[in-house]
Amino acid sequence: MSQATIAVIMGGASFERQISMESGRLIVSALKKAGYTAIPLDADENLVPALEESKPDACYLALHGKGGEDGSVAALLEFLGIPYVGSPPEAARLAHYKPSVSFVLADVAGKFSCPEQLTLPESAFRTMGAAFALSKVAKRLGGFPLAVKPARGGSALGLSKVTREDQLGDAVMEALAYDDEVLFQKWIDGAEVSCLVIPKLDRVFTPVEVSTKEGHLYDTQARLEEHIATFKTPDPQKIDCALVRDVALDVAKYYDTSGIVRVDMLYANNSVYVLDLKVSPGFGEKSIAHFAITQDGATVEDVVASVLPCHYRH
Repeated sequence: MSQATIAVIMGGASFERQISMESGRLIVSALKKAGYTAIPLDADENLVPALEESKPDACYLALHGKGGEDGSVAALLEFLGIPYVGSPPEAARLAHYKPSVSFVLADVAGKFSCPEQLTLPESAFRTMGAAFALSKVAKRLGGFPLAVKPARGGSALGLSKVTREDQLGDAVMEALAYDDEVLFQKWIDGAEVSCLVIPKLDRVFTPVEVSTKEGHLYDTQARLEEHIATFKTPDPQKIDCALVRDVALDVAKYYDTSGIVRVDMLYANNSVYVLDLKVSPGFGEKSIAHFAITQDGATVEDVVASVLPCHYRH
């Protein structure tokens, strides 16, 4: 298997292109260190010709955002009959839609909760005057503060924390810059924790707690710039890490994901709140995934290679 050729598909046309390119380059390097022949391919108009020319044994999906993490490329690879590492199209499509967490997991809730939420499409604002009813959002969700974000996408693009009614309009416009639907959630003050999971291997990495400088959200800026966000292993006296790990594995499996995924949560009042499931988490050197792997004493090449034999999909 070490002679296999793996095409790492990255880039594409999403807002997260550059983050995807960084992840892809790191995965290419990791695969080469693990003994594979790895070739980078951009998910652009030349992708299919490039795949037919290179004839890889399998593909590794390193895409973030619309056009990749939503299952589009996975569906294309299944159509072409090319094995790949990553979640199947249906699971990716569902996980990419953030509001799905509350209704997909409704039947298995018990260990965890989801923030109270509601969504409104762009058409409601553009053609139906929903902006005149924004004052009702906070009342529906139990008051401020609120998290306002695009219903799809990653890297915290378009995320706002809203503490007053007069901030809602700008927050909605910011979210609509990245998607055609806005997600409003009750803001929950708690510890931000994430877990890297390989669901088909029942492997859950040590949770990572994320903190930021006072006044900063863990937004796109905090993810890209140094000295804003810091990662650490949670204090077991304050956070039930066993519960966090159990929830992460349950969520990853319930969505029927494959490959390496990440579950983002909040821990507050001895409870876990599930926020998001990333079927293709970032792998840059400043990423949660990179930190989680090194904290567990593993290497990126070992972890990436571990999913290749058991996650080929036809």
